[in-house]
Amino acid sequence: MNILYTLSGQGFGHAIRSKTVIEFLKKRGHLVKIATYGQSLGLMKKWFPDDVIGIKGYRHYFLAGRIFVTGLIIKFLQSLPLFISKNFSLFKKIVQNFQINLVISDFEPFSRWFARALDIPLITIDNQLISQLCRIKFPLKYFPEFIGIRTLEFFYPLGDYRFITSFNLKLTPVRKIFHPNTFVVPPILRKEIFELQSKKENFVLVYQTAPIYKKKLFKIFREKPEEKFVCYNLGLPSQTRNIILKKFSEKEFFNDLSRCKGVILNGGFTLISEAIYLKKPILSLPIKGDFEQILNGLLVEKSGYGIFSLKIEKDVLDKFLNHLSIFEKNLDKYKQVKNVVFEKKLERVLKKIEVGV
Repeated sequence: MNILYTLSGQGFGHAIRSKTVIEFLKKRGHLVKIATYGQSLGLMKKWFPDDVIGIKGYRHYFLAGRIFVTGLIIKFLQSLPLFISKNFSLFKKIVQNFQINLVISDFEPFSRWFARALDIPLITIDNQLISQLCRIKFPLKYFPEFIGIRTLEFFYPLGDYRFITSFNLKLTPVRKIFHPNTFVVPPILRKEIFELQSKKENFVLVYQTAPIYKKKLFKIFREKPEEKFVCYNLGLPSQTRNIILKKFSEKEFFNDLSRCKGVILNGGFTLISEAIYLKKPILSLPIKGDFEQILNGLLVEKSGYGIFSLKIEKDVLDKFLNHLSIFEKNLDKYKQVKNVVFEKKLERVLKKIEVGV
């Protein structure tokens, strides 16, 4: 099949997941053309230099250290005419030049509308729409954030076939109304994670992209001199007492991820999923206002894989460190055989579409 694969340019998680799926599609003989923007654009050009086209896309907006959903929606609507005119003309050229007969979207909205307008089969792959497609439970205090993401979901038409990734399938069952073409599958992980040998050494890995946590984290780490913290994205390379700051290197990060005794991170789905696969207890500090990250943190805690907090205090860190053995026992029960479940379901869907094309 000739496939237009589009993905969000926000963060690195979409690009990491999409790379794995695109490699899977190419190995099976499909022609894949890729369209994205932002942070994903550079990565995709590096990985697939002959197959990538830049498009327009929105970015997150922050206010006082939290995602400003209202501002995001306003900016999105202001940019909508330009985005539509540029993206739709690009998509039209791709479809005509490469005889595209399938669109796959990883949380990129315009290609979804385009596929709908031209009646091209559409597959969606993401974890964001879990709040719409699955039955989930969460405390009412997060209802405003829930309404925010549901408002954004209005701009994302549903696919003919919908893949939702989740690290706890029991806690995220599909709503009956979205059967039978919605599939909740385990996380789609990169091959480098499958190749790692998980060990346990006496240090905690810290990966944090929210600047609001930086000073507070350092203060609390210094109050725990008996613990060693290896940190990424928190400053220039240095070592002070029990805190080691490192410049990001994928190879070195993977090495630290495989050897640490626990991970302190935000609420990003990709790293949480990788940590769970490697049986690493998690302290999740989501970006405030981001319901997706908050929900990921809540699911980590409900699964017994770690704890979740919207603020970092010494007692939060103490609770995490004091319960590592409990989290490890729960993580030992987690089972995932590479990406087999997703790949088998995707193969079946592709065969159905090929019959109808």
